[in-house]
Amino acid sequence: MTMANKAQTGTAEASSRTELLDDLKNRGLLVLKITPISTTESFWALLNRDVAFGSQVRLENQAALALEWGSLIQAGITVEEALELTMAGARSKREKKRIEGLWTSVKSGSSLHSAMADQNGMFPNSFIAIVQSAEASGSLGPSLTRLANDLLARNEITKEVRNSLIYPIFLTITALCSITVLLLVVVPSLEMLFIGRNMNDLPIITQYVISISRFLRETGSGILAILASAGVGLTAAAFSSIGRTIFSALVLKLPVVGRIAMSLNIGQYARSLSALLGGGIVASKALILAANTVANTSLHRAFLATNKSVLSGISLSTSLEKTMIMPIDFINLVRIGERTGALAQMLERSASLHEVRALRQLKALTSLITPILTIVFGTLAGIIVYAMLSTILSINELAFQ
Repeated sequence: MTMANKAQTGTAEASSRTELLDDLKNRGLLVLKITPISTTESFWALLNRDVAFGSQVRLENQAALALEWGSLIQAGITVEEALELTMAGARSKREKKRIEGLWTSVKSGSSLHSAMADQNGMFPNSFIAIVQSAEASGSLGPSLTRLANDLLARNEITKEVRNSLIYPIFLTITALCSITVLLLVVVPSLEMLFIGRNMNDLPIITQYVISISRFLRETGSGILAILASAGVGLTAAAFSSIGRTIFSALVLKLPVVGRIAMSLNIGQYARSLSALLGGGIVASKALILAANTVANTSLHRAFLATNKSVLSGISLSTSLEKTMIMPIDFINLVRIGERTGALAQMLERSASLHEVRALRQLKALTSLITPILTIVFGTLAGIIVYAMLSTILSINELAFQ
């Protein structure tokens, strides 16, 4: 229940019921009921989010709207007029309907942040909190422009990570499909040429290839069923509370991937916290909102623990140091920001540092993986083709033996 006595429902992640209750109270909500989400519901929610059935505006659209609203308001246009102009230039019917809902609420007398909060999760809590603080301080235009720049930077990082992974994934899927076609279609067709001949007379490599092909044909459906069941089971486990914790901890311990995940999550946290503090949000609320943007469960809990330490009077840098998992350069930059009174600026610099580092490591990893995958799958396909062609070419010799 909101302070305006409006019912509000939704889902939120926390390590305990008490922690979730404190988080919701900090958002100004009156909690009536908390129901733990089941593993099945969590998995289904993930599927819905991935196929874009959710109502939240995409990150790049959030940035575009914030930039447009900020520019218009700074030019002296009222919030209502800015929403009306944005609605007229909406890129889709769905976006127009969303903005029309905001415009209707603002026109009836609601503040922009209240209108956004009533749109059933259309905007994240951190976005709404910055707008609320900016409206209270009278700096809505500049705050929206700053928020837009932060969102654009975050969106660029997301695109860079996605683009770096597309080619290796595409190469792997294509190569596996090609090898599967060779073993299940090409090899059986060529095997017909060897009917009536003793398998022991064939080259050893050909015998292996034919044996593998027969094994896949005889047990392929069973293998697929096992892999599908294992995939569903592991996915369900990975998105349960315990599974997420274990998986997140394992990811951070991996040799190269762990460093990349650490840098990306720290960059996300630092950039969100910088935007929130720069937008005038009090530290106690900003730390929780920033922690909720972190995807890795282990780091998410570490940042929430940091918030509790800060509330007890310990500095943010010391609290981060106590977690024993944060990199020293991140802690040092936060410490410098606290000493100089420029914490938001130092957090933004730290975010850029870690994001650039993560992208550099990711590109180095994909640059190494891509040729390795090409060599491995190319070699496998070459072995299969060589095994069958060499046997076909030797048929004449076998016929005269």
